[in-house]
Amino acid sequence: MFGEGGAVGHEAYAADDEQDAEPAGEGDVFVLPEVGEERDDSGIAGALAELRRVLAPGGRVLLSVPTGAEEDHGWFVQLPVAMWRELFADAGFEVAEDETYELVAEGWRSSRNEAAGLRYGERGPAASAVYCVELRALEQPAVGAAAAGAGAEDP
Repeated sequence: MFGEGGAVGHEAYAADDEQDAEPAGEGDVFVLPEVGEERDDSGIAGALAELRRVLAPGGRVLLSVPTGAEEDHGWFVQLPVAMWRELFADAGFEVAEDETYELVAEGWRSSRNEAAGLRYGERGPAASAVYCVELRALEQPAVGAAAAGAGAEDP
């Protein structure tokens, strides 16, 4: 799913069509502006699941998505903040920090009401509001055989 590149001391990955090419737990930080802008057959849940799979322990995902009124434009969706949070939680992420911005006459400003009801293109040619978020993986407790230590050899 990822191709290599990057800056000195860092490794960068660019998404392509080859799924599961990147080993699990290898990415420390993923920066994804305008994630909801593009959507493929696996959908948002599939993309979030893949990010969760490749995120290293203690890693984080920084992203922005269009927010406001729920709208499906075919090639992208805009969802209310509460729905984005639900998708993130379902994929095994917690929101470490977040802020919603909306476009007003003076420019982009922090939204007092999470841009409730704003429509895409209502205040300009693109998103009228964006949800910027830092995600961290929820720690998953060991269950089943892993919790019981199954497979460990006796000394």
